[in-house]
Amino acid sequence: MTVRMEPEVHRMLAERAKEVGASFSRYLIECGLFEWYQRHGILTPEDREALLFLAFQVTKVATNLNQIARRSKLTSGIINPGHLEAVTVELKEVTGLLKSLLGEV
Repeated sequence: MTVRMEPEVHRMLAERAKEVGASFSRYLIECGLFEWYQRHGILTPEDREALLFLAFQVTKVATNLNQIARRSKLTSGIINPGHLEAVTVELKEVTGLLKSLLGEV
């Protein structure tokens, strides 16, 4: 596919693509999909790093929930409120990060 544009426009788009860590073609595709409401915008390297951290945090929460469930089954079925409080704090942190990434905060 060929896309024609003024040299100055090409320079500006190429510069922006480089800033967000995307190839020129990926940048054009993501911008087009964004305009068509199929994407929420192009992820910057900082966004990608935040999402990786978020994925790590969600995995930690899931692990904690599994541990609580296992311990509950092994004991009398009573869950220690301290464990639930720790998981609740982590979930609130993850939710805050998600809202921030989505621009809802």
